[in-house]
Amino acid sequence: MSIASINNNINHINLNLLTKVEKKNKLLSNSFSNCIKNTLNTINLTQKNAKEHSQDFILDKPGVSLSDAMIDLQKAAIAMHLAVQLRNKLVSSYHEIMNMQV
Repeated sequence: MSIASINNNINHINLNLLTKVEKKNKLLSNSFSNCIKNTLNTINLTQKNAKEHSQDFILDKPGVSLSDAMIDLQKAAIAMHLAVQLRNKLVSSYHEIMNMQV
């Protein structure tokens, strides 16, 4: 076996390993903690948007109606309720796991 063919085999193996590492990094970037973080950021933005619309309505800015402000406030309330229920479910699951006999 020549040195060139050995180098080609090594390069091929390195390329395969890099591809596997890149795939694994993509999977890790979509992890559970990132999903939770993105969801909480979305909820935060929803609440900020609702607050801005309600303040704009109170200040009687043109183009802001009561119905738009109320809809945004309800969206924010529903999102927060969802976050609280998600937290409760996670805490409940954690307690179940901690109480398991090994």
